[in-house]
Amino acid sequence: MGFKLTSNSEGRSQIELTDDSPYIIPLTIAPSSIEDILTKGKWLVVSFSVWSIQDLESANIASNIMKQYGQHLRLGLRPFDYPDENLTWLPLTKAAMNESVDIEVVESNKLRRITISGRADKSPIWATILNGQFISISFGHLSEMDIHHLIKDLLNLSW
Repeated sequence: MGFKLTSNSEGRSQIELTDDSPYIIPLTIAPSSIEDILTKGKWLVVSFSVWSIQDLESANIASNIMKQYGQHLRLGLRPFDYPDENLTWLPLTKAAMNESVDIEVVESNKLRRITISGRADKSPIWATILNGQFISISFGHLSEMDIHHLIKDLLNLSW
């Protein structure tokens, strides 16, 4: 994997790159708004849940695919703890983020087991951005071919 998750001084997740990848940019968790860096150039941003193995695998696949395209665009990796953290930087409504997780509570013999799982059709979130303008937003796990198509569609756009 070209990155790993660590904790910042506030105990929140942050991305640490594990190889020299000038085209992969770690983005902060739960920003107050879209970062200035995303307003310049072509970007594929993968916003993924830190507690979902499937989301982490999707971000890793995107990182590997970007090695083929890195000189033409950047990949932003954004972790999140709660799906609503994406509302500050993505042009989405709260309704679009509803039901992003399934919660199951089972009680027996005075024990409670709570299982929280991300929905594969809602996370991760894939955003393509051209000079700060959102071109597309997709949800869920994408195949490698789908990721290639997102990148190629973005590359075909004029600056």
